[in-house]
Amino acid sequence: MHEIASEEQPGHCQHKQHFFVVNFTATHGAPQG
Repeated sequence: MHEIASEEQPGHCQHKQHFFVVNFTATHGAPQG
């Protein structure tokens, strides 16, 4: 994970969140919340 890159690129943070949700869904099923 590149935390610094997320601050340099505004759109990267949103993309990383989407990737986390997809990865979380693929691993645990449906995201809770």
